[in-house]
Amino acid sequence: MKELYICDTPYQIMNVLNMVYHKQDDAERVLFVENNFRTAEHLVKKIEETQMFSSVCLLRKNKNRLISRGIIRYSRAMFDFLTPKLFMKARLKDYPYVAEELLAKKFDTVYIGCFTPTTASMIKLNPNAETVLYDDGTGSYFGNLITRSGGLLNLIFCRVFHVGAYACKPSKLLVNNVSMCKNTTVPKDRIFPLPKLDNDFIDFCKNIFDVDRKKRNSVFWFSQPIIAVSGAEEAREDMRSCLLPYRDKITVRIHPRDLDGEFYRDFTLDYGRDMWELSVLNERENEDSLILIAGYSTAQITPKLLFDMEPVLIFTHHFNRKEKEEQRKDIDQRIEDLRKSYRNPEKIYNPKTAEELSVILQKLIL
Repeated sequence: MKELYICDTPYQIMNVLNMVYHKQDDAERVLFVENNFRTAEHLVKKIEETQMFSSVCLLRKNKNRLISRGIIRYSRAMFDFLTPKLFMKARLKDYPYVAEELLAKKFDTVYIGCFTPTTASMIKLNPNAETVLYDDGTGSYFGNLITRSGGLLNLIFCRVFHVGAYACKPSKLLVNNVSMCKNTTVPKDRIFPLPKLDNDFIDFCKNIFDVDRKKRNSVFWFSQPIIAVSGAEEAREDMRSCLLPYRDKITVRIHPRDLDGEFYRDFTLDYGRDMWELSVLNERENEDSLILIAGYSTAQITPKLLFDMEPVLIFTHHFNRKEKEEQRKDIDQRIEDLRKSYRNPEKIYNPKTAEELSVILQKLIL
C-alpha cells in the first residue's frame, strides 16, 4: 500500500500527523508540504526526524500564487492543470534523485485537504488512486469543495477538460467534528471522524510545532493575507482604526502567508511559529475571557471544533464592502450555524459597521 499526503497549511499538517500517528499498518507513506507559509521548512525538518514517512518533500513555491489576479494568473493555472508532470517536476526540483521515482510511483491513496494545482496534478498522475479529503478548517464544513474551486471561467475550463477539482471523485471526507460538518462534496454517510486528538498525540504534536505554555493577551486579532482579495485592504484599515484604542490588550496573530506584519506594528505581534490550534489549550481555564477577532477565520472556529471550547468570537467580514452578496450570505449562515452549536450563543458577534464593533469592544475589553 502506497499513500501520498499533501499539505498546504500547518493545520493540514496536524491532521495528517494525527492520521498517521494512529495507523498501525506498514504502508509506504510520502508527504508533500507546500512552501507557502513561514514555518514550512522548519516543520519539514521536524517531521523528517520522526521517520513517519519514507519521503518528506518541501515543494518549491508555486510562482503563480504571487500573481494577484488577471489573465496571466488564470492562463498559467490552466497550463499547470494540463501539464501535471511538468508542473510537479518544477515543484520537486530540490529533490533531483527522487523526483522521477516519486512521480512514477503509483499511489493507492492520495490524501488532500483542498484542491490546488499540486493536488490536482497528483490526482491526474494517479488516476486509479482513491482520493480522500481531510479537514482543512472551515472550508471542509460547508458547501462543496469542487464547485467552489476558483471562479466561473476556471470551473468551466476544469469541467470541460476534466482537470483540476473536476478530475477528482473523493471517496470520503475525514473531519475533526462530524456533528458540525455540512459539507456536500461527498454524501453525508461518507463523512467520517479523524482519530481523536488524545493526550499522547497532543504532546507529540506540541513538540513538532514548538508549542509553549506561556500566557499571552486574551484578545487576539487574526491577520489574513489580502493578496487577490478585493476590498480586503480597506477592510483591514477600518479594523485597525477600531482596535487601535485597545492596542495594549490585543495580540495580532500574523497569518502564515501574511507578508505585511509591519501594518500591525502598533500591536503586540505573534508570528505564529507555534500551532494556534494547540497553543489555544493554554487558554482553556480562561476561555470566557478569550476574544478572537477576524473577518472569518478557521482559527476562530477550531477551538470549538477540536476541543469544545467556546471563546468570544467577533466576525468582521461585513467590513469588506466589496464582498460579494452571495459570499456574505454564505458566511452569515455559517456564523448562525456556529451560534446554534454554542451553549452560550451570545458570545458570537457579527457586526456590520465600525460603530457596532466599537460598542462591542467597549463592552468586552475593559
